[in-house]
Amino acid sequence: MLNIEEIYAERVPRGWPWLLAIDARVKIVLVSLALSMTLLVPSSRLALGLTIAILSGLWLLGIKGRHLWSRVGPALLVVAVLFLTRLFFSGGEPLLAVDLLGVQLVLYRDGLEIGLLLSLRVLAGIGLLIL
Repeated sequence: MLNIEEIYAERVPRGWPWLLAIDARVKIVLVSLALSMTLLVPSSRLALGLTIAILSGLWLLGIKGRHLWSRVGPALLVVAVLFLTRLFFSGGEPLLAVDLLGVQLVLYRDGLEIGLLLSLRVLAGIGLLIL
């Protein structure tokens, strides 16, 4: 039975992650397919699964958390703003109403679902581009 290290022994130095041995053209095709599926499938399960798989892949590659944070940090700010604007400003069915300093903030159920779906799609897309 062949081992992955034996298959890629001539392309990757010993001790390096085997994911680095995959040809760049194959990576581009796989990332394009995954990004297309993320944008076209209306379920948040695929985006959540891709996000978890991407984080696992980055961990397998040995990328440190501070390096990952420097790349993903600004995108997380955009995702947070996207999620909060959808949560507070879109939807029809109120989930929770909070009175804060004379201003009534209403959290909408539809906004929570849409905001979560869009946030997961953006995170999956950014993760695919980083991977």
